[in-house]
Amino acid sequence: MQRRRLGRLAGIGLLLWLTSGVLAAQQGDPSAPPASEEGGQGEAQAPAGPVVEVKPDIFLLPDEEGNWRQLLGMRYEQLRRAWEIAEGREDPPPRYTVRSVLLKGLVRKGRAELTIEIVVRLHRPTWTRVPLRLGQALLRGPIGHHGEATYRWRFEEGEGYVLWVRGAAESDQTFTLDALVPVSEAAGRYRLALSVPSAEDCRLTLRVPLAGATGRVSERGEVVSAAPAPDGGTQFELRGLGGSFEVQWWRVDTGSQPAQPVLEASGLITVTLDRQTVTATAQLTVHSRSGPVDRFQVRLPEGAEWWPQQTTGYHVAPQPRSDDQPQVVEVRFDGQHAEPVTVELAARRSLEDDQPDAWLELGGFEVLGAVQQQGHVAVGKPEDQYLVWGPNRGVRPVPVSQLPEALRGEQVVAGFEYRSQPWSLRTRLVDRQTRVEVEPIYMVEIEKGVARLEATFRYVIHGGEVLSFDFEVAGWQLDEVEPDSFLPTESEGASGPEGTRRVTVTRSELESSVRQLELVLHGHRALDPAAESLRLVFPRPVPSRTD
Repeated sequence: MQRRRLGRLAGIGLLLWLTSGVLAAQQGDPSAPPASEEGGQGEAQAPAGPVVEVKPDIFLLPDEEGNWRQLLGMRYEQLRRAWEIAEGREDPPPRYTVRSVLLKGLVRKGRAELTIEIVVRLHRPTWTRVPLRLGQALLRGPIGHHGEATYRWRFEEGEGYVLWVRGAAESDQTFTLDALVPVSEAAGRYRLALSVPSAEDCRLTLRVPLAGATGRVSERGEVVSAAPAPDGGTQFELRGLGGSFEVQWWRVDTGSQPAQPVLEASGLITVTLDRQTVTATAQLTVHSRSGPVDRFQVRLPEGAEWWPQQTTGYHVAPQPRSDDQPQVVEVRFDGQHAEPVTVELAARRSLEDDQPDAWLELGGFEVLGAVQQQGHVAVGKPEDQYLVWGPNRGVRPVPVSQLPEALRGEQVVAGFEYRSQPWSLRTRLVDRQTRVEVEPIYMVEIEKGVARLEATFRYVIHGGEVLSFDFEVAGWQLDEVEPDSFLPTESEGASGPEGTRRVTVTRSELESSVRQLELVLHGHRALDPAAESLRLVFPRPVPSRTD
């Protein structure tokens, strides 16, 4: 017994020496200290010349996934201020204010020709980033400017037009833009949608080539007037706009009744994504406030095609469309309905022609002409990828637990609520980056003619699922693996020094969701009683061949 105890103590000493070597050899460990100079060859040489500090300063901070991120050249005061703002202890002072956004123009040939004047007040004499948005617009010519300032502008994917301005503090800078904005038409209703910066004063004067037209504006805004235009059309005056807005107009028949019924719609939308397709299903409940209705039209998500489903009591018919417009389908009932009706629609979008990192638009299922639209959206978890969220409009995130019961599920990773149409939600698929941390602990018992090993590997898995764990084993015979649900497989024959072979330990798919686990290998090897020294090579975890 005394001999076994001495053997165990010797094994622990050997464990500490070998473990430090294994940990020092692991790649990608930013917290590992530099190698000690005591173990080097000869004495360290003093550097020639003066000691110089290398810039910029680099700080390492972990993100939510445990990945270490570099922070360059940030002072303590800046870091603390950013933390206080993030914790809500201090509101960040605004760098600028948009005083006014004035839009004026006319509609012809399926587009609106607008002149946009934006007044920005700068609060700091430094470079200031001002998002103009205007993602639906195409600018014509350079941006005009009035004021004392230096500025640059560019278009950023997902952000729209962005202006960088540097001028005196508390100075007003006026920018003028000429832009083209597409106008769509469906069921006799015309639609113009635009995103602008939120401003203290936002107004639109728009002349449309439709006599006797009436109109409305979504969300905040109001139609101040709709007067006959000199060219026989109608001129609208709108105010109180801001952020993202939509203007609709249509011809009014004699008797001041709209040509289309007044509809309200609510939706329950589910979206799933994988590498090949985006699939969206919607349960739409529509109510007519102007009498019975026998049909209505729905605009599908961008780039999606109607996916036929079995229906009862109604039929779905796709409508003609141009290549650059989302598809519209018409829902036709077998008879007139005055009470709310519920229909189900599905649409699919192929991703074969899309770039791998392209933004995908999830917004859609707009009931055309509906004066009020609201609903919820549930987004499913991709099988082997992450979702990165981009700019959105007209939606707000909600906890999955607060979604309607029909939308909840184990595979739902995100929930949203919308209060108007059209809403916009962009995302893109990113491959999962799997990172595995492992802490090895070795225990050796030395007996007469034999060494017994208990090797414990504590794993922490970040990112994707890991089903197998590989080791390089030299000189040891494996006796047992714990847990017993893990299955070991040894490669045929030895391929490395001292009979090194690869051992793969596999767990079942039912256990793949476990992110922290402990794997134990038991083994033994024969010892030469006549040997004057003992050298042991412990099993070493290595990356899987499928990683």
